[in-house]
Amino acid sequence: MPLLRQFGEAVDLHGIWLAVHRTYDAEADKLHDPLSKMIVSTNFYLKMPASTYDGRRFVVVIEPLLSPHAINARIYGTDYVVVVSPVNGTIRMSDVRHTYLHYLIEPLLYARANAVDRMQPI
Repeated sequence: MPLLRQFGEAVDLHGIWLAVHRTYDAEADKLHDPLSKMIVSTNFYLKMPASTYDGRRFVVVIEPLLSPHAINARIYGTDYVVVVSPVNGTIRMSDVRHTYLHYLIEPLLYARANAVDRMQPI
């Protein structure tokens, strides 16, 4: 931690953040409604109820400094995280939806693992 703290002070990370945080907030604001619409329409299509907090999270992180062609999706325990970079105010929603479908469907598969195992001979 001391080295990391020294580095942050040496390059003035706080000053950099103060200079660019409005850009990050603006990008997040532009993408909030399309992401919400994708989640609601996917839930509606799958006939999934609007979920309440069950200890799991689906998080989309907007990082303008990433390559726009790189989608980074990770699963950490019960948290599903997608890091995307917007291009002209839009992201590749199909990639985010793909990870969201994993978020929705994988718990159903794990809960019925024995039923899936019975189908293996087929």
